[in-house]
Amino acid sequence: MYADNQRISHRQLFRQLVLGQLGIYLVTVPVTSYLEGRQGVLSLLLMGFLFLAASIFFIRMKSCYLTPERYMGKYAGKIFCLLHLSYLFITGVFLLLVTSRITGRFFIESSKPFVIITITAVVCYLGSHQGLERRGRMAEICFPVILFVLAVMFLLSVTRVNGAYLEATGYMSLKGVIQGCYRVFCTFLPVFFLPFTLGNVDRPGNAGKALNSSVFLLLGILSAALILLQGAFGAGGYVQKSYPLFDMMAGVDLPGDFLERVDIFFIAAVMFCIFFAVGSIFFYNHELLKRGHMEKGAPYLAGGILVCALGCEKAGISLEWYREVLQNIYAPLFLVLALWAGIAYGRGKHHDKEEK
Repeated sequence: MYADNQRISHRQLFRQLVLGQLGIYLVTVPVTSYLEGRQGVLSLLLMGFLFLAASIFFIRMKSCYLTPERYMGKYAGKIFCLLHLSYLFITGVFLLLVTSRITGRFFIESSKPFVIITITAVVCYLGSHQGLERRGRMAEICFPVILFVLAVMFLLSVTRVNGAYLEATGYMSLKGVIQGCYRVFCTFLPVFFLPFTLGNVDRPGNAGKALNSSVFLLLGILSAALILLQGAFGAGGYVQKSYPLFDMMAGVDLPGDFLERVDIFFIAAVMFCIFFAVGSIFFYNHELLKRGHMEKGAPYLAGGILVCALGCEKAGISLEWYREVLQNIYAPLFLVLALWAGIAYGRGKHHDKEEK
C-alpha cells in the first residue's frame, strides 16, 4: 500500500534508503584503501553492529533533528542544519562528477561533461519537487527491478571467479581492520541523516527495522561484491582500477552470447541509483532548509552545487578529494554534531519536565 498525506511507509523508507546509497557505494567501496578482500568484508560486518546501535540513538533523537531550533536555540539550530547541508553540498558535487565520468567512459565516449552534469542536475532537481509520495512510489516500483538486475549480474560474474584467488587470505591485520572500519564509517555517513527523514515516515518510532534492514542489505551486497572481485582479480588485484566492478562485469557473458554487452545492465542499474541519490540530495537540501526556516535558499543551493561541479570538472580535479574531506573533516564533525544533538535533546526533555 502507498502512504498518503506526504508520508511514506516503512517499506518505502527501506527501499529509498537502499536505492539512494547503493549505486555510489558500488563505485567507491571497492577502491577504498583497507577494504580489500576478507579484510574489507570483516570491516563491513563489524560496522554493521555499530550502525545497529546507532539506529536506536537516531530514532530517539529524531525530535531534536526535526526541530533543532526548539532544542538548540534559533541561531544554533540554523548552524546545526547548515553543517549538515554542507555535507549534502559536497556530496552533490561529487555525485555529478561521478555521473559525468562514468557516462563518458562507459556510455558515450564523446559526451561533453558540461552537458551531462547540467542535464543530470536540472532533471534531478525538477524530479525532487514531485513530492515525497511520488518518490516513495518510484522507489517502491524500481527497487525489485534494480535488485533483480544486480542479483543476476552477480550470479553471472561467478563464472569469472578463480577458486585459487578466493583461497588466498590476502593481507589482514588489526590495524588494517580498524582502518577499514573507519573508512566504512566515513562511507556510511548518510546514516546521520536518518533522523531528518523520520519526520516524513508513518510511525517513526517503529522505523528501526527498516533502517537496520537497509544497512544490512547494503553491507551484504558490498561484501558479496568484494568477494567476487577477489575471486576475479585476486587479493588486491583490482585496487588500481577506477571502476573494478564495471571491469569485472565487462567479462560477463550470457549463455549463447546473444548480447554483446551484458555489463550495460549492471552499469545502468548503478547509474539509476546514482541519479536517485542526486535527486535525494536536492530533496533533503530543501527539507533541511525548512528545518531552519531558510527554504527560500534551496534554488541557490542547487545552483551552487551545479556551478561547483562544472568548475571541478573543468579544472580536472580528481575524485580523491571527496574521500579525504570525509575522513578528515566530516566523520569527526558528524560525531560532534550527534553528541551535540544528544545533549540538546537531554536538556530539552529536562526543561519540558520542569515546566510540567
